[in-house]
Amino acid sequence: MYNYEHSIKNYEYRFEKLATKLDRILTEFHDNINIVCNSNIHLSRNHPEYLGVWKVLIYKKNLLIIDYFGGFLLLLKSFLFYILSVMREFIRFNQNPPMSNSKGSNLDVMFISHQIQNLVTDDDFYFGEIIQDLAQSNKRVVRLLISHLNFSQSLIEPGSYTTLILNRTMSKLALINYFFANMYSLWRLFLFCLRNKFKLYEIICVLIGQLSNFSLIKIINNIEIELKSWKPKNFVITFEGNAIERAVLLLSKKYNAKTFGYQHAPIIQNQHSILRRLKGDLDPDVILCSGPYSKSKFLTKLGKGKIILTLGSPKFRQFEDKENFTKGKDSLLLVPDGNFESIDNFVNLGHYLLSSKYSGAVLIRSHPLFHKYLENKISKLSKNCPHTPLISSGNLIESLQSSKCVVYQNSSVAIQAILEGCRIIYLRNPLMNIDPLWEHNEYRSIATSFDEVKTVVETLDPSKDFSPMALHEAGKLFFSELNLDIMLNSLK
Repeated sequence: MYNYEHSIKNYEYRFEKLATKLDRILTEFHDNINIVCNSNIHLSRNHPEYLGVWKVLIYKKNLLIIDYFGGFLLLLKSFLFYILSVMREFIRFNQNPPMSNSKGSNLDVMFISHQIQNLVTDDDFYFGEIIQDLAQSNKRVVRLLISHLNFSQSLIEPGSYTTLILNRTMSKLALINYFFANMYSLWRLFLFCLRNKFKLYEIICVLIGQLSNFSLIKIINNIEIELKSWKPKNFVITFEGNAIERAVLLLSKKYNAKTFGYQHAPIIQNQHSILRRLKGDLDPDVILCSGPYSKSKFLTKLGKGKIILTLGSPKFRQFEDKENFTKGKDSLLLVPDGNFESIDNFVNLGHYLLSSKYSGAVLIRSHPLFHKYLENKISKLSKNCPHTPLISSGNLIESLQSSKCVVYQNSSVAIQAILEGCRIIYLRNPLMNIDPLWEHNEYRSIATSFDEVKTVVETLDPSKDFSPMALHEAGKLFFSELNLDIMLNSLK
């Protein structure tokens, strides 16, 4: 019989051992921007979809010859793609950066966020209304967006502050300097791994990461141009512990900006990267937390020597105490994790529930970056199956308020759901505990199969469960009400 807990502990041990080993690289090369941009040495969390090339080391007991062969092929492919990418960038038309800062005066606050939707508005996906509120507090604010879409526009002025899309090409000189500096960094990494007795497959993975850092270096090059132009006093970035965040923190210290890392997403078990100290130039000066629960985690792991403040979350909402709160609610909202495998699984779950004569509607909602994939998946399924989930693409709060229950995997929507007083069910990932409520079992149910999800839904009894108000109070531990004064009082 499969022992879930035993397997999880084995995976956790392997992850911690590997993560500690890779941290030695970051400690040694903490001032080398090219190596800091190596995403393969940043294990941000013990999550199957964040492990990349390391997945085989964590989940396989013994590596086979075919694993090493595959690693060497990937290393060769990475090298060829590296050469091709640099050459292609070299012959592209060079877009000279515009004179963004026409006033020439220092900027109060610069934010870095991510563009994951074509429509760019003041209401940021990660920071919500925080940026807009600062701008309305007479602070001079600019937002830089790392684009995850094919978006040609570089400058957007949606309203109360300026937004710049980081999509410019590198200059010829910067490109040449990067190419030779990165090859030298590759050699230094190889020698370091040999001296420190890294295993062969580990060395391969580290070198693959070094040859795959070009896209991050381009972003860093764009950011440095803006840092030189705007000279911000304060710099705010999301804080998940990935390579681009660490590289931005290193870069901003070079320009004497005070750095803030905003932990916007719920913390899961084995959240490694943000809960350990690196060299000072790779850590933010101030950590801003979304709620008191995450602040307690940071204090436990990092100690009181670090400035850790509870800013709150733009996803917080005041509780609306309605009569007959659960009456008439019969729809289910399915919220997969942000990856293709989880979306496929949840689409199949929706089809199973509808095929099993579930009487209510079944909605499914993905991360915006995966919305098109979800649409295509549902469209293909609907051609052969009469029972398919409906896509929730409008206002999330409306979907939550119409749902009697939310089924989720590793999603901040789970926290938003209990803020709305919804019952929630965690569908277990068979490889790892990625539940943001892993220490609060009392607020959610757990299912390991589609059958169990159906059983839990059918046996929900609101009279024996927490009241909607009690669930809302629990949600405030993770996403508390925003207090902008916390940030205003901390700015340089």
